[in-house]
Amino acid sequence: MNGKKVAIYFVGFIILVCILIVVAMQIFFNTYEPKTNNGEEEVSSSILEKHKIIDIDMH
Repeated sequence: MNGKKVAIYFVGFIILVCILIVVAMQIFFNTYEPKTNNGEEEVSSSILEKHKIIDIDMH
């Protein structure tokens, strides 16, 4: 094979791998995101409550 065909196959392979990685990441985050969102919301709400308490004490 000449260089152009090898380059085209190589670029096609890279694009295929990128598409597979994106699909795998979407499946992973769609599966596990709801559990982490609940935890993050609880943590962020507790942090906000702590900051409100600190702000009230400062005034």
